[in-house]
Amino acid sequence: CFTGNTEISTDRGLFKIKDIVEKHIECRVYDYAGNFSPIKKYYKRETSSLLEIRPFLHSDAISCTLNHEFFVYNSKANEFIKKEAQYINVKEDYLVITIPQKEIFNYKLDVNNAIEDLYQELTFKQRFSNEEVIREVKELRKRGFSWRKIFKRFNLTDHLRRVIERKEALDSKILPIVKERDGKVAVKGSNFFIDKFIEVTPKFTRLLGYYLSEGCSSKDIGRKNSYYVSFTFNSKEKEYIRDTKEIFSETFKTELKEVESKKCKTLSLVSYKGIIGLFFKYYFGEDVYNKKLPTEFIYLDKDLQKQLIIGLFRGDGLTSPDFIKKYKKQRIQITSKLLRYQISLILLRLGIKYSIFRKEIIISDKRIFDLLGQSHLITKKVINTSNRYGFLDDKHLYLKINSVKKLNKKTKVYNLEIDNPTHSYNVNLISVSNC
Repeated sequence: CFTGNTEISTDRGLFKIKDIVEKHIECRVYDYAGNFSPIKKYYKRETSSLLEIRPFLHSDAISCTLNHEFFVYNSKANEFIKKEAQYINVKEDYLVITIPQKEIFNYKLDVNNAIEDLYQELTFKQRFSNEEVIREVKELRKRGFSWRKIFKRFNLTDHLRRVIERKEALDSKILPIVKERDGKVAVKGSNFFIDKFIEVTPKFTRLLGYYLSEGCSSKDIGRKNSYYVSFTFNSKEKEYIRDTKEIFSETFKTELKEVESKKCKTLSLVSYKGIIGLFFKYYFGEDVYNKKLPTEFIYLDKDLQKQLIIGLFRGDGLTSPDFIKKYKKQRIQITSKLLRYQISLILLRLGIKYSIFRKEIIISDKRIFDLLGQSHLITKKVINTSNRYGFLDDKHLYLKINSVKKLNKKTKVYNLEIDNPTHSYNVNLISVSNC
């Protein structure tokens, strides 16, 4: 069992195990096989002793009961075994993170899902329908009273004139959410249509990389559906600005508006098309605190994932040639923990080893410099990526254990029973056994 704040990666996002158990959240959890499996049962109990396990390469510690089993790789026996936490050998055992194996091709995103989830129906108040007042107003009009005097007399607005002169409907009117035409969709009340299904292409995933690092989706407080999407770059990043504008225009058939801030030396690219803002917020989050990817993205064709990483690191990665030459490192800060875990799995899938320190992903693997076109900055033929703290193969990241410490502490702990052949789930992406 694990302490309440332990985080579990699921198909619905990142949840604390306490919330999953106490609220009986229905979700699928990432497991030892690299799939998402449903939860069968939820467990809660108290304990008076815990173990705190700290792996290298990951800054988050794991607090669990002494008898909880982990999937570990024992380097001496050269095999994977289940081992209770209290028997883990820090010299021989490695914790493991499973790399997603399956691949999804020809993936598309349904814009309707975003509209139906976020769009708020526009309702109009019921039309004025007091027939006695309407008859009296008509008489006053025949006697030559102006509308201004009538409004003042009855304390009413121009709405009354429209009811009488234009014979507008007296009942309330609700606008439907969405309209469709020739494979395209628009929000009701707008004549701006985009493709109902957005195809996930290499260019589009690069655009998403820019969005995850430099973008946001928001709306005006006083207006229900006034969503917009924006990307903010340093004014000198002309290549990335041009690339973003071209891909956006090609995808959504509309142009991004440039808004320059000379004071901050930035250039923002903005689209006020509400349906596009809805789309980005629903699928990819609205700001740095809740950025995310759809679960399917960790299984996408690797060529698509490479372009996503390129866009992401162009936005928030290191660009200083001097720093890269000196330290032989690339790094990126990702505030959203869910996105940080998702990007971690994608990097592993691309064969790129990394370490996580708080909100930063730090990489000394030469593959990242090759991918980002920065390999010319690395003067050494081989970067020292020592296996001392962990290593990587096609299926797993192996994490050397830094320390295991016993804590005498009375607290509630939680566990899950998972419906899969390996009886497994994850904590901080690390594979563990269930009850």
